[in-house]
Formats: sequence, C-alpha cells, structure tokens
Amino acid sequence: MENSPAVIGASKDVAVISDTFVPRNLTELKELASFLAASDLIPKSLGGRKENVAIVLMLGHEIGVAGVAALQNIFVVNNRPAIYGDLATALVRRSGLCEELAYKFEGSGDTLKCIATGKRKGDKESHTTEFSWADAKVAGSASKDTYLKNPKDMIMWKALHRLFKFLW
Repeated sequence: MENSPAVIGASKDVAVISDTFVPRNLTELKELASFLAASDLIPKSLGGRKENVAIVLMLGHEIGVAGVAALQNIFVVNNRPAIYGDLATALVRRSGLCEELAYKFEGSGDTLKCIATGKRKGDKESHTTEFSWADAKVAGSASKDTYLKNPKDMIMWKALHRLFKFLW
C-alpha cells in the first residue's frame, strides 16, 4: 500500500491532514477535532466538544502520543486532562529513565494495599510508595463505582501514580 496523505471528507474540497494525522496548523487541528468530536468512539469525558478533543490532541502531541491513542488514554477529571495508568507506565518505561519498576499487593478487603517500587536511572536508591484501601476511604474514592468493581486495579494505579510523580 502506498504512503499517501490521509484524507477526511468526500467532496471535491477535501482536507488533507497529513501522513500521520498530525495537524500542521490551527485550522487543521480545528477541522480534525470537529471531525473526531462527532464520533461515538470519543470518550464521554470529552463531552463531544471539539475544543476538548483539540486539547487532548495537543497534550498527546506534547508527550509523544499519537492522536487516537491520546484520545483513548487521556481523560478529564475536574476539568483537567489526566493520563490513564497504562499510558503513564508506557511513557515511564519508554523514557529510558526507568531502571526499576515493580509492585506487589498485601492484605485483602479493608487491609488491601499496593506497594510500588521504582528507581530512576542514575539514582543510587529505589523509592517506594504505597496506597491502601484505607487511603481510598480517606480520599472518598472507596465508594466510587470503579473502586468497588476493580479495587486491586485502582489501588495499584494510585500507588504507581504516586511513584511516577515522585520519580519521573
């Protein structure tokens, strides 16, 4: 298959976006964001708004994540874009600055906690963080649907998030 520019539209006035769907200017960004915002495949947290889609595309570009991947892995909480844990983990590993990354669980139910350990390249020692079900209760998260349905996942991602913020 030939490498040709991606084209959006079906009229004689089609807009050429680029070889990699990366807008080259604000006009192209607005057009791409409008097109994507109309899709049922865009996360609900973006509210179907082209402005939100454009911001996620720009943030994705800034952190080295392609458009559709950014739209599927960046979400909005309290009007701020945030990154899902699996994307954050991939970015940390891809950075070349991650020398060590591990986690483990202890306890269960109300005593469940996740302990995450990591080492930034060049550091002499590893750093450890943890997040527990008790921490989730204090934060008001334990009663949320995602925590009730996936407690281990949510505890793990929060422990890793704390580690990522500290080390990377």
